[in-house]
Amino acid sequence: MRIVSIEEYLADPPPLGGRIRPDGRVDVYESVSELPPSPPPPLPPITPRQLRLALAGAGKLTQVDVAIDAMPEPARTQARIHWEYSVEYERHHPLVASLGAAIGLNDAQIDALWQQALEL
Repeated sequence: MRIVSIEEYLADPPPLGGRIRPDGRVDVYESVSELPPSPPPPLPPITPRQLRLALAGAGKLTQVDVAIDAMPEPARTQARIHWEYSVEYERHHPLVASLGAAIGLNDAQIDALWQQALEL
């Protein structure tokens, strides 16, 4: 890997690309082995049944209603509609992160719960 200015990079883009550094210079990849790993694929959506069973298994199901009830309006009504009427849940929906945090789950724990739900 070599480091070049952004001007050099734009004038002659390398075939494998590069990564812009915070200082504005560019790390240019010269071989496939230097490429950063691909991010993992996003977790697929799950059904309400899967989510509720996984939450119940983790002892967190009853905490969801408490967390929703503690929200200010209009967020409370919107969250209640999502919780009660969604036909599937997407892992990276903002409500998943906020409700997860409200019931004491961090991102890694939500991912693990999601993986469990996918198997139900």
